[in-house]
Amino acid sequence: LWQKLYHGGVAAAINNKVNTYAIGLYSDYVGDRYTLTVGSEVAKAQNPGLAVKTIPAGRYAKFSVQGHMVHAVAQAWQEIWQTPLDRSFTGDFEEYQNNEIEQCNINIYVALQKQGDTMDYEKEFERMMATQTELALATVADGGPNVRIVNFYYEPQNKTLYFSTFADNNKV
Repeated sequence: LWQKLYHGGVAAAINNKVNTYAIGLYSDYVGDRYTLTVGSEVAKAQNPGLAVKTIPAGRYAKFSVQGHMVHAVAQAWQEIWQTPLDRSFTGDFEEYQNNEIEQCNINIYVALQKQGDTMDYEKEFERMMATQTELALATVADGGPNVRIVNFYYEPQNKTLYFSTFADNNKV
């Protein structure tokens, strides 16, 4: 996508740009999957043949990084994933303020729950059960960790979680 934006002529063809920044928008989260859309902020959507996405209004945590366009962002996301944030998963985005590959200035905005909102744990549990089929089951055996990936099935009517594993499942 980025190659197409920068080298495929897409960036130059975008009409009504507000600035020269490139935007990478992560949206439509379902489990660990999402849609990535790249482009530019525009004052008016008049770009036939190009998708139009709106960055959701809301609260965002802002992380600013500088460095290699790919490596600095990848490192920043590794740190963000380890940061305890009350994420809403409504639309995170990266704002590339220049196109210097080695010394790019990038702002990463992570969508947060509205202030005062609390996570609906039951709804989040139901979402995870609907989108995942495996989990890591950790126990301690003989003084050491014993971790296996197990399959599960969730029966929402009875609110019952069934696990299956086999002796030859690899430990991780």
